[in-house]
Amino acid sequence: MKKNRKKKILIAVAVVVVVAVAANAFLSSKKGSKVQSVQCTPLSKTSLSNTVSTTGVVESTDSVKVYTDLNYAVKTLPVKVGDKISAGDVLCTLDSKDLQDTIAQKKAALSSSAALALQKIQASQKKYNDTSSTLNAGLNAQINAAQDKVTSAKHDLETAQQKQSDAEKHIQENLNTSLINAKNEVNSAKLKLDSATRDYNDVKKHLKDGDYAETDDEAEEKYLDPARDALHSAQLAYDNAVKSLNAANTAADEERDQYAKATAAAQTAYDSAVKSLTATQTSVGQDLQTSKDDIITAKLSADDTASVKEVQALQTKLDKCTVKAPNAGTVTAVYAVQNAPANGLLFVIEDTGALKLTVKIKEYDIASVKEGMKAVVRADAISDKEFEGVLQRISPTSLKGTDGKTASSTDAEFEADVLVTSKDTPLRIGMNASADIILQKKDDVFAAPYDAVTTDASGKSIVYTPKAQKDGTYKVEAVSVTTGIETDSQEEISGDGLKEGMQIISDGKQVKPGMTVQVAGTADTAAGTAGGTKQLRAGMKP
Repeated sequence: MKKNRKKKILIAVAVVVVVAVAANAFLSSKKGSKVQSVQCTPLSKTSLSNTVSTTGVVESTDSVKVYTDLNYAVKTLPVKVGDKISAGDVLCTLDSKDLQDTIAQKKAALSSSAALALQKIQASQKKYNDTSSTLNAGLNAQINAAQDKVTSAKHDLETAQQKQSDAEKHIQENLNTSLINAKNEVNSAKLKLDSATRDYNDVKKHLKDGDYAETDDEAEEKYLDPARDALHSAQLAYDNAVKSLNAANTAADEERDQYAKATAAAQTAYDSAVKSLTATQTSVGQDLQTSKDDIITAKLSADDTASVKEVQALQTKLDKCTVKAPNAGTVTAVYAVQNAPANGLLFVIEDTGALKLTVKIKEYDIASVKEGMKAVVRADAISDKEFEGVLQRISPTSLKGTDGKTASSTDAEFEADVLVTSKDTPLRIGMNASADIILQKKDDVFAAPYDAVTTDASGKSIVYTPKAQKDGTYKVEAVSVTTGIETDSQEEISGDGLKEGMQIISDGKQVKPGMTVQVAGTADTAAGTAGGTKQLRAGMKP
């Protein structure tokens, strides 16, 4: 730290000293023979440190609050404040008789319902198994009857088809013979008709031409009438032959139609039997599916998940009626009252051997500290004792207001935890204490009072030491030094010209190199020689 950063209070003291020195010099010059008297400080090795001081209340690092959400009366209360307990120890029990009765009733109803549901499931399963087994074994009466009808109808259809086929074959055979004969007769009759027609026409022509010797009447009677009769007979024979042919074809068609109708009737009966079988199989399948659905329905009806969960919830509540310690420690607070309803906070359990201070660090100090820094802890109630600590946690934000927003002010504070690392301390939870967080510390170094360190004409840091003369006076000599860590009252110095026990003029501004001085005595250095600590408090910046 540079000299222009020294504390205002020290500057004020320096001003007073300067005035005193000036006054003394003035008086000496007036008297002409008076030698200036100076105070000195013997140089010795010490420890110096810079700290940030905070305050807080001693707390446990492991504090557990035991709550209950039940509202039953406290039946037993075996612990009191100060008792040391282990995890799982019973802290208190609540009156749970009504709850136990309710659980017993629920379990009984659940058991009865489960038995009835099981019976329904078994009955539905048996029906399904029986139906399925009968069907798989081919013993279903409905399906078998329908199948028999299909088989019989198929046989009738095949018989009708065979008869139709046979009849067609027979018809074809008979028809061929009949048609051949009928056609032959038609052809023969046609030939005869054609011949009779020609003869008749020839007779008519000859008669017309008068080729006959007989008279026309005679010729007509002798030649034309016989020809006409022959033509008529031939025509009649031909018509009869054609009728016979048509009759043969009609008879064949009628026989075919008879067998076709019989086959169609057999096909209709077969188709009906197949549909009936399909319908029966569908019905049986539906019955089987219904039996299967009945099993599912019975199982769904048997689902007692909700009731089981209700019993489990009641059992959990019953378990909570025995309030147990979640961890080991010391009972530091008991809010439960025997025979009174228990609700909310019941106990506080803390580890009295693991302690910490929750402190607040000012905004202008927060940049100087970091987690892991060592600290010195002191308690107001325990004088002249210090305990080791470490800065364990620093809040990432300043303290928030009741609205949850970060506080905005000129004196923002950051919450931090200082862990007490010393073992078996006399510290007690709830004590007011302070913690000095060590920013910088050096051991076994030379230290001089603030005012002893000054600068020479070139700006280098120096201290002055009195050099003994033969006349019993001292001459002031400058010793070059390098400055280091600073505290509230001292500053670290080092250099080749320094040695243990060396006298350092306490106020370097009183003297100049070569000045003759008289050593009046040694300054009070009780604090300086034993070490120094620079403490940063509210309103004081490093």
